[in-house]
Amino acid sequence: MSLSNSPYAQYVRQVDIGYGSFPCSIEEVISYTEDLAGLLSSCLRQFSNLKALDFCGPPLTSLPHHRMKASIDPILMSLCYMPLPNLTELEIQLPMTNDFAPFFAENTSTLRIPIEQIFNRLHYLGLHVYAQTNQQSHAYNFLRIVELSTSLDSLSLSSTNYLSIDRLRLGSTVRLRFLSLHRVKISSRNLTNVIEQCTESMQYIELRHVKIESGAWREILSAMDSLLYLYDFDISVGETPIRSERFHSASTPSINAEDIQDPGLFGLDLVAFINLKQRIKLKRVVPRHFSR
Repeated sequence: MSLSNSPYAQYVRQVDIGYGSFPCSIEEVISYTEDLAGLLSSCLRQFSNLKALDFCGPPLTSLPHHRMKASIDPILMSLCYMPLPNLTELEIQLPMTNDFAPFFAENTSTLRIPIEQIFNRLHYLGLHVYAQTNQQSHAYNFLRIVELSTSLDSLSLSSTNYLSIDRLRLGSTVRLRFLSLHRVKISSRNLTNVIEQCTESMQYIELRHVKIESGAWREILSAMDSLLYLYDFDISVGETPIRSERFHSASTPSINAEDIQDPGLFGLDLVAFINLKQRIKLKRVVPRHFSR
């Protein structure tokens, strides 16, 4: 609050909002939630040059369901009443897909900013759900945000329970440079459509624990092979990551794309995988670096 009322407010470019991991009583969480809902709009309004906003919802064990919903709705709705003309990066982590519904509540106020104006300025969008429940019945809200974000160049979607995003559609003007999908399900046809729409722009693809609902990995790898500027990828099938040689992880078992002999063992097509691997190696003759 002090920062938003200071001369330095104009220099704030990023705000992260959420809940700490330290132990708190329910009463303390409720008090924090009420304060946050009451002060957030007035604070953010002072950050006229804000570019990036990150909101993480409350831990699942900290609040009863009705309290949790009451903590989320006012924060999402506050975005609909604040002109943030420089906001280009938005990341939202919520328990359930239906928690995104306030963005699409019936608009009866003349003061409310059309939600399309907020989303179509975004260059980066990250949407994540973290409850271990069936999220499918309200996935429309989740995917509608992506569809309305017509200026994206970076997109990150994740869930904890393999949410189906097979109705994912990008706006016709979107040309992604970066795509990250984590613990979701999608058909090879629809994922291929997304990739092919970005043939002349995509630089990096991350598909972590992605399940293919129908079709084959061969189609996806072939589409990736046609990307003109793809310089790196990170794919995991089941629990096994399959990567280009640039990425290594000490904390999880990994199979290096330069060493793997038979990707077909993991559901990948061997010829398509080798073609993609060789294409990536050729592109690295001229070093490239992705930055969001």
